[in-house]
Amino acid sequence: VVTSDGYINTLHRVYQDHPYDEVFESAPRTLDKPAEYSRRVQKPIIVMIHGLEDSADGWVLNGKDKSPAFVMAQKGYDVWIPNARGNYYSRGHVSLNATTDAQYWDFTIGDIALKDMPAFINFIRWKT
Repeated sequence: VVTSDGYINTLHRVYQDHPYDEVFESAPRTLDKPAEYSRRVQKPIIVMIHGLEDSADGWVLNGKDKSPAFVMAQKGYDVWIPNARGNYYSRGHVSLNATTDAQYWDFTIGDIALKDMPAFINFIRWKT
């Protein structure tokens, strides 16, 4: 996901492929209205952002039965895990190199809040 100031950040998606009616049904099943005729609805979305000096790894390292991201996906949620600028997975930029350009690191937590997060949310809205 590219931010308004050129940072290229990684966004992971954890998605369990359940049929919609198995997860969230918008109409009850009846004999005259079987499940395949229930209105299909979008799965609820969860965005799990990491803390400072961390990455998306923190949400998935405990295996599929204990990691919050996998547990929520198994329950039928559409889970998205962004990686903010500067962490291991998000060191890209359209014109700066994180290794050789000191200017790459000239950002604040405010930039993450005001530029990274809106870019992630807009991308997730576009994809879903």
